[in-house]
Amino acid sequence: RTPELYTEYALWVNGALIDACGSFAGGEAVYLHPRTYDFYSEASQIEIVLQIKNATHVYGGVGQSIRLGTSESIRRERNFSAGIDLVLISICLFSGLFYLILYLFRKSSRELVWFSALCITVALRNLFSNATLIMDVFPELPFNLGSKIVTLTIPVIVISMLNYTRMLF
Repeated sequence: RTPELYTEYALWVNGALIDACGSFAGGEAVYLHPRTYDFYSEASQIEIVLQIKNATHVYGGVGQSIRLGTSESIRRERNFSAGIDLVLISICLFSGLFYLILYLFRKSSRELVWFSALCITVALRNLFSNATLIMDVFPELPFNLGSKIVTLTIPVIVISMLNYTRMLF
């Protein structure tokens, strides 16, 4: 299982090209997408070559370590991580929508709008980070668009939290 690979890359296992992204694949770089690959090797050693080209992003290279294991254990780990993210996204999104609807009935409670914005933005950030579930829906999401969206969530979260606190107290 590959972690988040920033921008363009090519991955070879035992001399065979397993995956490529960006100019290595003859196209544009897609957003961060940890992937799982199945391969079989009878050899006692496995040669993994990861070539990375970064011309557009402040971070370059590999976000975390490459994970090796059986197909079942790697997929179980991926499903667990995606499940946790899905639960967090759902809770934040439904909370945000609940407080937004609650605001429609209590217009004088402006803190509800800011808390709603905070919850929805946290849900959006989780959708674009961690297990990057957005890539399951939009696998060809351009890297620049995805990284801009996830970066813009940071100031929105801070502004929402500050305004929520200010309105509340």
